[in-house]
Amino acid sequence: EASRLDALIGEAVEMAEIDANVVQVRAVPQHTRALFDQALEESRKTLAGHRIVIDVEGKDDPAWFDPHLLCRVLRHLLENAARYTPTGGRITLRSSRRGGRLEFAVEDDGPGIDPVDLPLIFDKFYRGKKSASPGKKKGTGMGLAIVRAILAAHGGGIEAESHSGKGATF
Repeated sequence: EASRLDALIGEAVEMAEIDANVVQVRAVPQHTRALFDQALEESRKTLAGHRIVIDVEGKDDPAWFDPHLLCRVLRHLLENAARYTPTGGRITLRSSRRGGRLEFAVEDDGPGIDPVDLPLIFDKFYRGKKSASPGKKKGTGMGLAIVRAILAAHGGGIEAESHSGKGATF
């Protein structure tokens, strides 16, 4: 329970920083693969309890971005995906260029997001009306709001796509 409390405090601090507009983007030249490796390393403890396969796809594109902020985004998305991906399931991290923009995707093969919940998942404190994984602890409802706010500060955005029983892609 101490680690859960630490996670709650960490998310509260992140949200407070975002709400106070103290999040500053410090873009540096970086490679996408290094960002994925960093997110995987920082999520290692959380991911260790899950028996899943993680694939990394896409060209190792150099780009200008804030690796600290985008790592926070990928960690939130990766850890959420792991929470809902069944044992033996797969999570794919992908990067690609589209229309002059660099896109990152986190895709899982879990149960998906209920269509009732999908339009609301990026709202602060929204935790879903229907749990896709009964018996599993739900988060605080701040993680995806933090993700959206960090990406907005970075000049980007986020979308989610899900089909019931076929996973989700962020």
